[in-house]
Amino acid sequence: MNVFARKLWRDLRAQKGSTAAVLVVAALGVLMLVASAGAYSDLRDSYTSTRVKLALAGLHVDAVSVTEADRVAVSALPDVAIAETRTVAEVPVAPSKKVPGLRATLRILSLPDSGEPALDRTLVVEGKLPSGDGEVLVEKHFATRHGLASGSSLDVGPGVSVRVSGVAVSAEYLWVARDQNDFMTSPDEMGVAWMRRGALRGLAAGLMARGDGALVTPSLRIAGSEGLEDQLLVQPKAGVAPATVAAAVRGVLGERALRETAADDLVGVKLLQMDVDGYKGMAAFFPLFFLTVAAFILASALARTVDAQRSIVGTWLALGVARSRILVHYLSYALVLGVGGAVLGGLLGLAVAPEMTREYANELNIPFVEAHLHLDLLGLGVLVGAVTALLAAAVPVFRVLQLTPAEAMRPPRPSIGALARLARRLPSPLVVKLALRELLGRPMRSLGTLLGVAAAVVLVLSTGAMLDSMKSTFSSMFDKAQSYDVRVDFGAPVPASAAKEKLAKVEGVRAAEAFLAVPAKIESGDRKAEVLVQALPAGATLVRSVDADGSEVTVAEKGVAITRATAKKLGVEKGDVVKVRLLGAAAAVDGVELRVVGFADAAMGSVATVWRADVDGAFGTKDLATSVVGDVSGDPAALREKLSAAFPEAVRVEMTVATREQFRD
Repeated sequence: MNVFARKLWRDLRAQKGSTAAVLVVAALGVLMLVASAGAYSDLRDSYTSTRVKLALAGLHVDAVSVTEADRVAVSALPDVAIAETRTVAEVPVAPSKKVPGLRATLRILSLPDSGEPALDRTLVVEGKLPSGDGEVLVEKHFATRHGLASGSSLDVGPGVSVRVSGVAVSAEYLWVARDQNDFMTSPDEMGVAWMRRGALRGLAAGLMARGDGALVTPSLRIAGSEGLEDQLLVQPKAGVAPATVAAAVRGVLGERALRETAADDLVGVKLLQMDVDGYKGMAAFFPLFFLTVAAFILASALARTVDAQRSIVGTWLALGVARSRILVHYLSYALVLGVGGAVLGGLLGLAVAPEMTREYANELNIPFVEAHLHLDLLGLGVLVGAVTALLAAAVPVFRVLQLTPAEAMRPPRPSIGALARLARRLPSPLVVKLALRELLGRPMRSLGTLLGVAAAVVLVLSTGAMLDSMKSTFSSMFDKAQSYDVRVDFGAPVPASAAKEKLAKVEGVRAAEAFLAVPAKIESGDRKAEVLVQALPAGATLVRSVDADGSEVTVAEKGVAITRATAKKLGVEKGDVVKVRLLGAAAAVDGVELRVVGFADAAMGSVATVWRADVDGAFGTKDLATSVVGDVSGDPAALREKLSAAFPEAVRVEMTVATREQFRD
């Protein structure tokens, strides 16, 4: 071992604190890089694999009605590989002896009467596919929440019971969301299930025969009919954009087509993909943060080492040692720390990444997990660690090598820069002057230390600010825009006064309000956006149009309040005129033109608030309501059974306690 190698190891041992700090922080940076990027890559591949293996349809077309002839016509389109029809119906699930606290909506998707569908297949994780009458296959989130397994029973609607054949997951509902306006749906309020088409037809017919008019929705009528469906699943051929196929499908279905949604735009799929993509930020920010801190520490440690060894450097230069050899020696010091920490962190990252992938995939119920050994990321991490170390070492080393042997052998003179001279003139005690002169005499080194401390403070404050922002949004949503404790939704409009009166009579309800909420399209020129139009009664306090900052947006005659996201999609501003059309309304109903009076972002999803009289006049909905909400005293959850008994025809009973818990989770 030559003299330079012995000196290198002696210097590393002499500065155990700095050596350990650089190794640990560099290792953390590369660990975060390899683990986060590897986990993101594996999660992305796992989700893609799940979508492929479970044949998630590239395009979902909701329609008023779809026939077998329509399916054949769509299948014959040149850009379509597969087309399949199915029915989607929502029914209420009532409490039973085995599941006494259950009161939710069950979204039932039809399966072929035999075999498996070609598109949007399920993976049965317990039990088996439903065999026929009275059997349903239940989605995993709902089953886990309510302790359901094969052999369990559910009371669906008034006097109708179904039996659970098994538990399954699907690529479409890895994240269960009702729609874009209710994307944080609690399993206490909604579940997904699958049923053979013939069995669903019999169930729908039985519910319509027994149920109240509020239970008989258009989808339930389709489910109970022969030869009609309300959804078309389409798989475009390889390389064909879903938008291209959507235009062709609209040509076949005409006005019966309500919406065409590409697989990537499905609410649950989009939200889960956003969750997975969150690893991108983690894989970029945290490694950069830790490696930057490591560079500061290394540069500071090496600068002090070089300053302390100026006389040694001067002696080497006087004895004829090449400057390049001295440069290599000090850069080797940096490389040992940078590469050593990078290798350590990279190896730990390779071990951690698969476990992160499995844990996160399990949390999201992704069934097909792909975890790989990312040696390319290990190489990248080592390279990044080496480059970081070399950049950190460059400035202090090059500075000392510019000295002559005589200058290098003399102790460094105190800084006489402008900042240091300023410190001497300050009217302060000597101790303060000396401290300031020391700091200002090495301004870059002091700045590096300052930036390191500032980075740590920014990390803490930014995280706290994000949490405060979420709490503020949460408060605006649940304390101002939606301040009710319970909400009851009906499948079809009911008399508003009767619904309000019925809720007010339930013990524990202090106030009740009924309003109309219907899906609609807002148009501005050739731009369109789907929204949930809510028409509130005069003086409403439990549901209001509120902006994100908590300020109320007043809606007057011929006015509409929309979210900023909807306004951006439509390209409109305050004061512009838009046209509102109800989804599924007859072509003769032209819609109503309204002026944008403000923006209200506190509501969840794409909600538009209108003046009640404008909707009633345009669509004939006077004294009709789709929802009734209430303010209660005591524990709202205790009212669940009372509300279930009072509203057996309701398709949904929401307790905001469960919704708030879902948001907090």
